[in-house]
Amino acid sequence: MVDNRRERHVLDCLVERLKLPLPGRAAHRRLAPSLAYGRHAGPPSPSAKRAAVAVLLYPDETGGWSFPLTVRPDHMKDHAGQVCLPGGVLECRESAEVCALRETEEELGVPPSSLRRLGILTPVYVFGTNFLMQPVVFAAQERPQWDPCPDEVAHVLEVSLKEFLAWPEASNRRMTRSGLSFDAPGWPWHGFWIWGATAMVLAEWMDVVRSAVACDGPR
Repeated sequence: MVDNRRERHVLDCLVERLKLPLPGRAAHRRLAPSLAYGRHAGPPSPSAKRAAVAVLLYPDETGGWSFPLTVRPDHMKDHAGQVCLPGGVLECRESAEVCALRETEEELGVPPSSLRRLGILTPVYVFGTNFLMQPVVFAAQERPQWDPCPDEVAHVLEVSLKEFLAWPEASNRRMTRSGLSFDAPGWPWHGFWIWGATAMVLAEWMDVVRSAVACDGPR
């Protein structure tokens, strides 16, 4: 359970910050791969599939907050081997929030009833695979007991906010997809490369978290 007044106050500041205008495209642009030419900002194709991902905060052993990233198995059709946030495609008449909760339970075994919605981040249009991805921010009162689905999750990476805010400026890595070579800004993390739409979401998340931890409150 969260019993540190300072950390609870950071969570309250995050809720308030998420109600304000978001960094959005300005943050995304910093981590957009070359050759994207602003297409992640949309407008999305009329045929774009709606998707949602979860940014899931939970109290860690240091008394601070952490969130999980997942590594997709190599056999997956889309984003194989890539670092992602838990999430997936909306089912019929499903909201982004419900989808993110369902996918988090399916992928990591975290029950929706244990999570509190804090707000949303800016959608990202993943034009390469034609997804319009909505990030939703949640918080848990206790560290979840991960039960990753092997069909969807090869590894769970846990990132503390303290470590996250200390990440260096993004660097470029040369990537090749569908015969095209391009520079992909991102971050190395425990032997993996975080790039693409996930990195763009995290760039905005980093700006939002920085605002929240700077919020005045009890020390």
